[in-house]
Amino acid sequence: MRLCVITGLTGLFLFTASSARGQASAREEFEVAAVKPFTPNPNGWGVRTEGGPGTADPNRIRYLNLTFKSLLATAYGVENFNISGPAGLDERWIIEATIRPGATREQVNQMLQNLLLERFKMTLHRETRTVTVYELTVLKKGPKLREFLESAPPPADGKLSTTEKDGFVRIRPGPLPVEWGEGIIHAWGGGETVTELVNYLSSELRARVVDKTGLTGKYDYNLEYSRALSTATDSPADSAPDFVTAVRDQLGLKLESKKGPIDLLVIDHIEKTPTAN
Repeated sequence: MRLCVITGLTGLFLFTASSARGQASAREEFEVAAVKPFTPNPNGWGVRTEGGPGTADPNRIRYLNLTFKSLLATAYGVENFNISGPAGLDERWIIEATIRPGATREQVNQMLQNLLLERFKMTLHRETRTVTVYELTVLKKGPKLREFLESAPPPADGKLSTTEKDGFVRIRPGPLPVEWGEGIIHAWGGGETVTELVNYLSSELRARVVDKTGLTGKYDYNLEYSRALSTATDSPADSAPDFVTAVRDQLGLKLESKKGPIDLLVIDHIEKTPTAN
């Protein structure tokens, strides 16, 4: 897997806490909000958001086990790979808040922006950098994606590995914001457009993927690959290809690295400990 390498810099726009607040209309704020670090527990909480506008509990919202970077991605409507900053962006947090009646999802995201700015004394700016991106094309032999049929059953769970180091992601109808660990990953998609597949590829590569396939249908697929482990002795017994190779061999699609511009949200400063609730 290639790392996203910064190769140049074009354009710089200062974006401090004060200017960020100016973009949040009417100083949108949660009525009450509690912020605390996430501590692993026997309940095994996954990465998820509960409640908020459009749910059965519209006046309460909980961000559980999200990294600071994921909270930023939600608040500012960007992908994780569009965020750069200091150590601490991978720290995990729990935020529980109450929302005024009638607030929209956009307003709740503005509330989250202001909470992160104030509680963590955050400063940030936007800039455009030239970085490594990936172009997704179809191999000469054609794609190995299966045309989606409503009557066809999804891939069987029984075919998937269940060892501790393995991950399993269900992606229907679109990719889930799951933060995986290392080891063998088995993912499948059902009834996905190529746009949804590209979003998934981007999240795994942590880089922008540009669709050059020309594919317009809905597809099913299985994908199994290996994430690098911390030491060579930790290699799984049943080896699997790296991500780019798996996409090529199992999906019939080619990921080719290129250089291209990308808009970044750059975090200049965050406090390790937020202000008191």
